[in-house]
Amino acid sequence: MKKLAVLWSVALLLLTACASVQLGQTSVVKQYHHAVVLGQQADQAFAHPHHLQLDAVKDLLAQLVYVGAAGIANEETPMAVFQSAEIERLAPSLQQALQHASPQQWVRFVSFGQQQGVLFSNSRKTEGVVFIDSDNNVNIAFSYINAKRAPSETSAIYHQFAKLSPLEVAGTETPLVVENAGLHLKKMADGSQVCMWLEVDMETFEDHLDVEDQYVPVAPPKTTLSLPLNATHKPDRGETSVPAITPRQQQQAIKQQLKFLKSLFEDGLISSKEYEEEKAKVLAKMNQ
Repeated sequence: MKKLAVLWSVALLLLTACASVQLGQTSVVKQYHHAVVLGQQADQAFAHPHHLQLDAVKDLLAQLVYVGAAGIANEETPMAVFQSAEIERLAPSLQQALQHASPQQWVRFVSFGQQQGVLFSNSRKTEGVVFIDSDNNVNIAFSYINAKRAPSETSAIYHQFAKLSPLEVAGTETPLVVENAGLHLKKMADGSQVCMWLEVDMETFEDHLDVEDQYVPVAPPKTTLSLPLNATHKPDRGETSVPAITPRQQQQAIKQQLKFLKSLFEDGLISSKEYEEEKAKVLAKMNQ
């Protein structure tokens, strides 16, 4: 009898613990490839609820770039944070969540995607938060970007969000690259920049976004039609795809890598020889 009572008490404690986890967040969307929830932040006063145009949200997500390892040699290269399919799924959910968030709630999200490897595609996940600050700037901070998913992580429906706040992520192997007007890395009181936290002045961002950089969804392959030799075919919006990385973004990524190497050298973390060797490798990319 006593054993049964102990087991019952343990079960109640577990149920209470699970309930307390759920009390802090409200589900907005939970689907196979992504999940969006409203997380409680009692000590904050966000400018919520807030409405953003859906096209603006898509443009922003499409311009997010980070430096990550790619290829057989795992060379660092600029890559898009989100693929087109992820943007199509995630943008409407983020827009909806911001419209329903209270001043004490921020928007947490996770997106599951596939990243092309050397031979096979890899299952990846990207997690972060979005909120509007008192200056009406969009803030987006990441816990991780395109991190490898465990074999058991098959659906975002059951995703457990990271316990560490994205605002507290101090270092990463996938720093963001910023080059668009209106976007800048968050600066702390001591002047240091947070490499996984962006502040965005949406009005400036949209006003200075070039037409060729605006987001255009990548449509699935279409059946090829035979046209007369004298006919011209003008691709529609759905058939047009925008390169994931523009030349300007690649140049900015190289600058970021050079700054990072210099900081390592100045802090005594690498030798002069190592600094010059790695610097030469980075500069060589500019001529490729």
